[in-house]
Amino acid sequence: MKKYVSLLVFGLFFFAPGQIVTAQNPNTELSKEEAKKWKKIAKQYAKSPVTLKLLTEEHTYLKKNSVEWQSEINRLKEMLASKNETSSSQLSAMDQLRRELSSTQAALQQLQLAAAQNMEDVGIWFRVQIGAYEHEQIDPAQVNTDKLRVEAGALQRIVLGQYRNYEEAKQLRDTLRKLGLKDAWIVSYKDGNRISIEEAIRN
Repeated sequence: MKKYVSLLVFGLFFFAPGQIVTAQNPNTELSKEEAKKWKKIAKQYAKSPVTLKLLTEEHTYLKKNSVEWQSEINRLKEMLASKNETSSSQLSAMDQLRRELSSTQAALQQLQLAAAQNMEDVGIWFRVQIGAYEHEQIDPAQVNTDKLRVEAGALQRIVLGQYRNYEEAKQLRDTLRKLGLKDAWIVSYKDGNRISIEEAIRN
């Protein structure tokens, strides 16, 4: 095997360079030292035609396979380019999905916020009304707390508190009456609409 490797290396120097030089510059002449060196090598191969035959065959084999290797390299390059194109397309699709997910999450947050804002109108609630007036007493735009609500209608009604439990609303009513608001009374709601106390307690 070592002998074939040595022959292969020598063949690459002996055949290929000589062919390239001749093809590129056919008028190139050897120096006396080079001519002497190559005459000596030629005599060695003249004495061993089998070695020369093996070297020539090895050179032909490598030359043939180099074409196949180059074809394989080109095929692999095409595969790599195709995979790169696929990866680019997948990355673009992932970016689009991220944008859609972000948009969906933003829409969900808006829905959750709207639902939270409307929670006070869902189910049974008890409040304490402290007055009902023909003329506006409080500007609704100035009310910035959920503990105080101004209800518009034929009369402007002012209610305080927001309780799920009737007894808690009753405690607030009693406290307000002790403070002098003798007309304070409990009102009840279901899904934002007023209902009777009896119906609210049954539910």
